[in-house]
Amino acid sequence: MMMSACEYIVLGVKGSKSVFNADVDTRSDQQISAQEIVSLADKASTVLDLEIRKGLNRLGSRPTPDEIRKIVENVISREASAAAERAVKIYSDDGNSAELCVPNYVAFNSKAGNRLHPTEKPVQLLTYLAELFSKPGDLVLDPFSGSASTGEAAAISGRRAILVERDSEFFNKGVERIKKIIGESQSKLI
Repeated sequence: MMMSACEYIVLGVKGSKSVFNADVDTRSDQQISAQEIVSLADKASTVLDLEIRKGLNRLGSRPTPDEIRKIVENVISREASAAAERAVKIYSDDGNSAELCVPNYVAFNSKAGNRLHPTEKPVQLLTYLAELFSKPGDLVLDPFSGSASTGEAAAISGRRAILVERDSEFFNKGVERIKKIIGESQSKLI
């Protein structure tokens, strides 16, 4: 789908020991991680996507809405087991670890209409990136923090954060956001 705007998120790692959490130890945390959610959905949807494309290609002519509906419904019912099996295969046989993937496309819904900042990034996306490229306890820097979405993601994923925002309105919104998440006593605000 065409966009009227595009935003970039630039990631960097200080030093030579970069982190890429492509594996998850499922014994250490009972909560499902953002990386697991993305990987499970990506693996399952890849099976369905491929089969729906094949079904539409076989038509040769422009399908009617009913033909499209029928193809999609048939593929989902026929391939549900294969899609589920592909998703489950990210986990080891004993279920103690998962080998994750980084898909080419990751969709996260923003909270349209409830934003604290006009270009606010989805916390789910930032949590996914924090978990993928850092370890719990690591320090995350956001030099343009806006309303502190990165700070919320860091708190959710067990990271520490340094947030910088020059606009006092958004700084104050970010302060309130972080206080709600981690509590006033744990935050150091400048």
